[in-house]
Amino acid sequence: MMVAEMESRSEVVYFGILDNNGSPEGVADYEGVPHHFKPESRVFNSASPGRFRLTPLSPEVFQAALDSWKIRCRWGAAVGAGRASPLAGRALPSDDARRREAERILGEWLFVSGSLWFLALAEFRPVGPDGWHAPVVGAIQVQWKVSASAAGGV
Repeated sequence: MMVAEMESRSEVVYFGILDNNGSPEGVADYEGVPHHFKPESRVFNSASPGRFRLTPLSPEVFQAALDSWKIRCRWGAAVGAGRASPLAGRALPSDDARRREAERILGEWLFVSGSLWFLALAEFRPVGPDGWHAPVVGAIQVQWKVSASAAGGV
């Protein structure tokens, strides 16, 4: 039996982080709409497509996620330059109020979004030499494939 697959064009990855197993998690477009992506399994092989849970983001949640990422990047750069202590918090003092607000928005979203996800296969491609380590939007692109087999028949 042949399974129909829907393959997307290359989409922008707004940001992503790699966990200790090298599994990426972050925010990327799917069909032009921002989605949170998270690996279905903590075992990730970058040489082959991985299965990811994709959850759509509202504009408010998307903005909170982007703000949170930018705040984290500014704080990391300040720590690296010796202008901030890694023990002082997760944001510069000027960003702390927005960090707390973004975390509240994201926390509420995580609580209510549990049933909105779907599975897709993902192939990530670095666009520049820094790949996952570049703190810029578009340094990574992704191509999603959604099929009955990717979704486990759901």
